[in-house]
Amino acid sequence: MNEILRIEEVSKRFGGIAALNGASFHMREGEVLGLIGPNGSGKTTVFNVITGLYRPEQGRIVFRGENISGQSVHRIARKGISRTFQATRLFFNLSVWENVRTVCEIVTRKGTGEKIEEVLSSVGLDGKKEKPASELTSAEQRLLMICMGLSLSPCVLLLDEPTAGMNAEEVAETLRVIEKIKGQGCSVLLIEHNMAAISSICERCVVLNYGKLIAEGPVHEIQRNPHVIEAYLGKD
Repeated sequence: MNEILRIEEVSKRFGGIAALNGASFHMREGEVLGLIGPNGSGKTTVFNVITGLYRPEQGRIVFRGENISGQSVHRIARKGISRTFQATRLFFNLSVWENVRTVCEIVTRKGTGEKIEEVLSSVGLDGKKEKPASELTSAEQRLLMICMGLSLSPCVLLLDEPTAGMNAEEVAETLRVIEKIKGQGCSVLLIEHNMAAISSICERCVVLNYGKLIAEGPVHEIQRNPHVIEAYLGKD
């Protein structure tokens, strides 16, 4: 598979704290790549520098051969990178349909009814399009955030803990949605603490700790990597 996104020696500091410290990894077209690590390891900061919320102090973000470091959030989204957030970010007083349409209008200044119907159907929310977002279950709200990201027709979708707080059945449904997204040719970068979910849907994953890459490779190898085990469990 061809490379679609590369993070090259990226550093980002907040005061005296190095959230990222020379982190580097790449994504391939059409893959679901896991991004894991202990809390505070820099995972969400990676998402923020990729999508333009933060400007990296060193290094660069390369998307389809172009250095997009420091470009605006809107410009990066229009190029084909969208995301969800760990915390639920919805317009709770609007309907499911209106949530998706609003994102389309804000970012791309367009959004056809046909496209909205398509993405709602892809995550199984087409039957609840008139329902206020506030009346959805927590799992459905997370699926709606995925739907809002898909409405921008991304080449790369960044998902920040999409199965957080879900039961086993809800996790399985969310993984089916992600598999469908992959099948449509969209690359997915997945932050997830549920290692069973990572194992079932990712062939590769990268591991951060204290803002540095400590491991990268097939999931079954990562799970046995002593540096990864130490990062999560500490030294004996």
